[in-house]
Amino acid sequence: MWSQGFFLNVVDDDPAPIAELLARSADLDQIGHVEIWLERVPETPAQSSRLAKLLSGRRVVVHAPFVGISLVGPAKELRLASEMRLARAHSVACDLGAELITMHSGPAFFRTERSEAHDRLAESLTRLGAANSDGPAITIENMAVRRGVTYEPVVEPADFAELLSRVPNLRITLDVGHAIQSGINPRAFFREHGPLIGNIHLHDGVAGGRAHLALGDGQLDLPSLAPDLDRYSGFVGIEVFAWEGVVTSWPAARMLRSVERRR
Repeated sequence: MWSQGFFLNVVDDDPAPIAELLARSADLDQIGHVEIWLERVPETPAQSSRLAKLLSGRRVVVHAPFVGISLVGPAKELRLASEMRLARAHSVACDLGAELITMHSGPAFFRTERSEAHDRLAESLTRLGAANSDGPAITIENMAVRRGVTYEPVVEPADFAELLSRVPNLRITLDVGHAIQSGINPRAFFREHGPLIGNIHLHDGVAGGRAHLALGDGQLDLPSLAPDLDRYSGFVGIEVFAWEGVVTSWPAARMLRSVERRR
């Protein structure tokens, strides 16, 4: 049985919004876990301890920072700086007792071949994994396709296949809304890489348009996910930015668990 959770966004040093959302979450039934987006990574043991105290008694997974991060960009110094920031986030995830930490590759320069971007990402993941062998598992998330001066190198199931040829122990965070934005059926990731999926970001989206919408506000065929979730035992986090969207999405996701139980 998979765990259903919601996101808490740590974007500054003020603990009050986190405490408020944790209090409001009492209205949600059967919370399995909380996913912490650590865009503002605690820099001192006191800050980490304060966050750990707020989360005490809860099952936790972590979303690493991603603003300004690139493990695949053309500048080596930026890639190494990104690795250092992600390594610090992993250390904080250990302090929080997290079971898993999701990372982004960051954007690649349009002149960088996709295979080269995958090589760079694999090298960074190998170093991060070797340096952080204890604590939460590292996963990579699929992003929405974009075109321009930069592009996302991890979008389709085939991108994960390429990465797996370089990092055989890679684990995956499936972002359902990003898949929809890219015109990809989320079930394609289950068909090709189901056993490697450890985390799911669940939100609605529109092909070629927005995502992080409340369930039912986009093009997601939610009941179609039930057969795959029937065989899944990882995390499913409602990644909707407005709390009202989390509240309205919660029972729709719970319904999937009811379908699961009836099978």
